[in-house]
Amino acid sequence: MFAIFGLLPASPGIDQEFGAPVEICANSGMLAGKHCEETRMESLPEYLENTEICKYHQLLALNEAETHRVNSSCYKVADIHHKAWFVLPPVQAWYYQQYNPGFNRLPPYMEVCEGATSKQIMQLIYPRKYARIKIPLEQDGSRGRTIFEAAHQNANAMLYWHLDNNYVGLTVGTHQLGISAEKGLHTITLIDNMGNEVKQRFEVVE
Repeated sequence: MFAIFGLLPASPGIDQEFGAPVEICANSGMLAGKHCEETRMESLPEYLENTEICKYHQLLALNEAETHRVNSSCYKVADIHHKAWFVLPPVQAWYYQQYNPGFNRLPPYMEVCEGATSKQIMQLIYPRKYARIKIPLEQDGSRGRTIFEAAHQNANAMLYWHLDNNYVGLTVGTHQLGISAEKGLHTITLIDNMGNEVKQRFEVVE
């Protein structure tokens, strides 16, 4: 180690910037794309200069109040507002919002808009796909419940929960539900009030 330090100049200048300055998206930390409104300049080493352009900022078509997404099937084209929006998948948005209170969720589509569906409108936070989980026992020895949790792009969405095709509960806003299941493989199914559906397999190990 001392031999290496001996090869360095007396003033190595380690506080100096390295690499070429590039424009970075302030929200995602990726290279700024054309829809990134908040950016900053960062000096990156050459091997990072070709990193991916920000894919989380999208140009949305909104109504005049900017409360809903719209398209030409349900809204007058001349009245559509186009606005750059920071869009994260449901689970990432759930975590990001915990530390960024000013984060604005993706607005829902107007119900009358044709073909207006989101590719990924909700996700399970827990359990993950093919997770192996344990159901706790209560003090009296009876089988307890494990808290399942989901994230939805629409803050006001209602989720209907089903375990192995049996209805087990409804959540609104905060999507957490205590669920008990016997040992073995199971399927949890979530259906929102717009008919969107997500399914996930998991295993109870004891």
